Amino acid sequence: MRIGSIALAEPQRMVLQQDIDADGSIASTGERVTWRLAGSVLRRDAGGGAQPIVNGVRALQFRYFDVAGAATSTAADVRSIAVTLTTEPERAVTSSVPTATVSTLVRLRNR
Repeated sequence: MRIGSIALAEPQRMVLQQDIDADGSIASTGERVTWRLAGSVLRRDAGGGAQPIVNGVRALQFRYFDVAGAATSTAADVRSIAVTLTTEPERAVTSSVPTATVSTLVRLRNR
C-alpha cells in the first residue's frame, strides 16, 4: 500500500488514501476517501459512512492517465484524472429532462 496515493482507480469509483497523522498506516478516519455513484447520488465516504454530495446524477466517469498522458487502469501509475459528471433535475417539470455535463482534468500533486 502506498502512502498518499490512489488505492483504487475504476471508471465509476475512486479511492484516495493519505497517511494524514503520519503513523505509517492508512487506518484513521479520513485517511481513505471513496468517491462513487450510488443510484443517482454521488457519495463521499471518508470512514464515517457514504455522505451524499450531489443528487440527481445521471452519470459519473473517472478516466486515469499516466505521466505520459496515456490512459491507465493501474492505480500506482495515475498522474491525472479526467472527471465527467452529468446531472439532471430530481423532479422533471416537463417530459423533456434537461441535463448538464461538467468535465475537468485533475493533476495529482507531487506525482
